[in-house]
Amino acid sequence: MKKISDIFKEKERTYSFEYFLPKSQEGRDKLVETASELKDLNPDFFSVTYRSGEATRWYTTEIVDQLQQRFGVPTMHHFTCIGQSMAELVATIDEMKERNISNILALLGDPPSS
Repeated sequence: MKKISDIFKEKERTYSFEYFLPKSQEGRDKLVETASELKDLNPDFFSVTYRSGEATRWYTTEIVDQLQQRFGVPTMHHFTCIGQSMAELVATIDEMKERNISNILALLGDPPSS
């Protein structure tokens, strides 16, 4: 999969679509359906936000992989590092490696709500 940093080197101007991670399976299905329609506009890349909660953090990785595999569009995986243990961070990074996800935007992120 093409690296977004290479796209930036090749093009003076780019455009992309950013998807906010839905909370439900129905929303995730709709996201993929929407991406299917928007890919026809030939974006340079997609971008998917991240939720660090245990129940949802894997969905970003799953959706990024699905978008890249189905549509061949480079997809940036947002990766929020706050509120997770070192083991959780390593597990997520290992999963991204296994799925050949190389476009990652690592962020500190907002602290979890109390």
